[in-house]
Amino acid sequence: MTIQDFNHLDYETRISLLKDAVCVSEREGGNYTVKLYQLNGFYIEVFHHKKYRYIYVVEAFDDLSRLDVYVDAIRLPATNFQ
Repeated sequence: MTIQDFNHLDYETRISLLKDAVCVSEREGGNYTVKLYQLNGFYIEVFHHKKYRYIYVVEAFDDLSRLDVYVDAIRLPATNFQ
């Protein structure tokens, strides 16, 4: 699936595909908590409205400059270097 394919899916299908994605970061932004997922080589931002407790936006992208706001919060898997 491409980014364009994902972004043309209906809301419910986008939400259901998040179960196959990996959550790599989260940030706070005004009235929203924004979670960053990775799926099939692209990223997905999911905006959760804090007060009304619903998902407002689900959008895929591959522009790496959009990751700048997540740099300090990105969670990487633990490694066991010796």
